[in-house]
Amino acid sequence: MRNFILIVFATACFQVFSQDGQVVPFDDGQWSFSGDGYKVIREDGSSVLQLNDGDVKANLKGADFTNGTITYELKFAEARTFLGLSFRMQDAENYESFYVRPHQSGNPDATQYTPVYNDLSAWQLYHGEGYATAVTYQFDQWIPITILVKDQRAEVYFNNNSEPAFHIPHLHREIQSGMLGLWGGKGMVRNFTYTKNDNVTLKTAVKPKERMQPRTITQWQVYTDVLSEQLDENSITDLDDDKWSTMGVDDLGRLNLSKRLKLTEDKNTALVKYTIVSSKAAVKQIDFGFSDRVVVYVNGKPIYKGDNTFRTRDYRFLGSIGYFDSAFLPLKRGINEIIFTVSESFGGWGLIAKLPE
Repeated sequence: MRNFILIVFATACFQVFSQDGQVVPFDDGQWSFSGDGYKVIREDGSSVLQLNDGDVKANLKGADFTNGTITYELKFAEARTFLGLSFRMQDAENYESFYVRPHQSGNPDATQYTPVYNDLSAWQLYHGEGYATAVTYQFDQWIPITILVKDQRAEVYFNNNSEPAFHIPHLHREIQSGMLGLWGGKGMVRNFTYTKNDNVTLKTAVKPKERMQPRTITQWQVYTDVLSEQLDENSITDLDDDKWSTMGVDDLGRLNLSKRLKLTEDKNTALVKYTIVSSKAAVKQIDFGFSDRVVVYVNGKPIYKGDNTFRTRDYRFLGSIGYFDSAFLPLKRGINEIIFTVSESFGGWGLIAKLPE
């Protein structure tokens, strides 16, 4: 009996770890599911994952994936929904994410990429060319999707086309092997396969990286406690000096706070500090962008308040980050502390700033 158990266990392990190029069925125990809005059905001889709401996650056990090819087929109706792939998952809250948006068919953001840190998608920080692209979908029919992943880049192919519809020139998370997963949304998934291959070839040429703008602030002090948004001047001045830590920006100057901090329903506000030493009293301009809401304090006094929350201006207002706002800092002679309180709802928790000449 003991030998039989060992044989069964070894066979199961072989199935999990030797799926390169083979369809991984949804109904044979190799997937773990969370959320209630799903069921696994059989259709035309295939195992099909049917998703019925936006909170379902399906993770493939034992898929230790870094580079290679991932393929699957999607079917969805013409309705607002999101259907995504998670790859290089370190855990349920940290991974690279690619997803389709059927309700934006034909629009520039019909499909998107974003890194996810601490369970927070960051599409408002990573937007534009290389992070989203226009795709026109065929509704209520199966759409083959192929994703090639190579180090810090990826390509996405639709409908077995020979040319990629979407080139992701920079995967932002560290290159690490990890799990694979699916999430969504309303739709159906079948014929999921993956092949691990460190020598996979991408067709798209490597693009030169965008350059960080001159005088971008590259080092910030971030308060280690996440606070409530109900702050006042006393809250800003009565802080524990030992709870500040240095945090750097990415290659374009974006400070992605979810890399360091965990957003919760009650604690949604980060404190970010920059110190300016001025030889005299002066007024200095600062250009910045933020997601989602900000109050700027100079030496404990508020001088600016802004709201870039998704759809606060019109139904297509995305709240994406960029140098869209400016303030004038009343500096005193000597040390000046500039504190941004950055509050987040969803879509990316971040700040970018520069000091013009």
